[in-house]
Formats: sequence, C-alpha cells, structure tokens
Amino acid sequence: MISIARIVSPKGRRGGGPASLRVWIFFFAALFLSASGKPFPSALPPAPEPLRSPLPLPLLRLISLGDPISLARVGMLSLLEFDLQPGRILPLKLVDYDLLVARLEQILLLDPRSELPLRAALELFAANPDPGRSRRMLAWIEEASGRDLVRRWRWQALAAVAVRHRLEDPHWALAMVREVTRVLGRDSLPTWLRGLEWLLMVDCGQSLRALRLVEADLARHGAIDPQELTFRRGWKRALETGGVPVILGVSGRGGE
Repeated sequence: MISIARIVSPKGRRGGGPASLRVWIFFFAALFLSASGKPFPSALPPAPEPLRSPLPLPLLRLISLGDPISLARVGMLSLLEFDLQPGRILPLKLVDYDLLVARLEQILLLDPRSELPLRAALELFAANPDPGRSRRMLAWIEEASGRDLVRRWRWQALAAVAVRHRLEDPHWALAMVREVTRVLGRDSLPTWLRGLEWLLMVDCGQSLRALRLVEADLARHGAIDPQELTFRRGWKRALETGGVPVILGVSGRGGE
C-alpha cells in the first residue's frame, strides 16, 4: 500500500521541513473542500432568486399529463416555500406581486375548486406591511372570488374584513360585502356577514340606512333562532342610541 506520507513528502523523505508542512496543509485543505463540495465558502448569502413568470396555461396542461390538480398542488407548494431561500428568508416586500398574482391565478385555473390559493393570498400574501402590495393581493381575491361568488363568497367577505382593518378603506369593503349580498340574497346571509355589513355602513356614515335594514330584517323574520333575534335587537338598540363603536378614523360622515 502506498503511504500518504510518501506521496506528499518530497523525494520520499519524512522530514518535517517547511516545504513538507506546506504540502500537508494544502493536502488537508483540498480534502476538506472536496468533501464539502464547494470550492470556497462565501461570507455573503447568495443574491435572492427572483420569482419566475408562469408558463403558459396550455403548456402546463400538457405537462400535467391529464392531472392538473396534482400540478397545481406542486405549484402551490413551491410558491409557499419561495421565501425560504438559501442563506436567507426573503421578505415579502421584495417580491414582485404582479408575478405572484399571476402564479396564484394560474394555480387557481389549474384547480378551480381549490381554496388554497385564495387562502394563501388572504392570510399570507395580503398581510404584507406594504399597503400597495396588500391592496394588489386583496384586489385579486375580489376578482377571483367574483368569478364564482356562490362558492367563493367567504373569501370575498373575509377580504372585506382585511380591507377594513389593514387598509382602512371601509367604502371598498362595503362594496365587496354588498356584492356578496346581491349574489346570495339577503335572506341567505349568515349572521356574522349581516353584522359586518351594518358595521361597515356605520363606518361609511350610513347609520340610518343600517337601522332601516335591521328593522326590515326583524319585520321579515318573526320566528328565528333566539340568539339571532337577540343579535338583531342588540344592533337595533345600538343604532338607535348611537352606541355602535366606529374603530376606523377615516369613515367619511355623510350620505345618510
């Protein structure tokens, strides 16, 4: 067997001269770098990888081999992990939201029955501290939900809550809720959505109109659940006495 010392020692000598020491140092450095698989370690993390533009939808359907739902799930998973890049966590403020919306739209078109793109848009991407990016994402939720509001109305209603609290734009939020009301019908609205509409009307300076709606609801529904009846009567008293708290400071008064 060939001795390593004989290979790295000049002329087979085993002496400990400076030249031999340098050879040993280079040998172990090369061995370490070979084992690590990297030529030289970098002190700085790599530059963030930009979000790629989505492929054309017909091409994706061809790639899916007849299973677009599985491809949509893979695409959603990669999008959720996009900010976890080597050596860093990419802040959402650095992400191109136009491309992000295009990717979410593509995933939703591949799997129209999936709620994950809308949920991720609302709970993750719309929570961006940048108001412009947050508004862009909430606008996409409204657009995507509006294409099938019978099935996706909850996401538009929840987006209205986000618009009210994050963007402090009660007029836009009220328009979103009223669109849900128009499509579903007022009698089909759940209790919490009725309350949201009334609260947004108060935010927008429409307390009197909200009172008329509550009174109409009480007149139309005599035999309803006792808890729901208590809820509506409580709203009626609050609107009559002006006891509804308006959290937002931007609600333009007027237009009763």
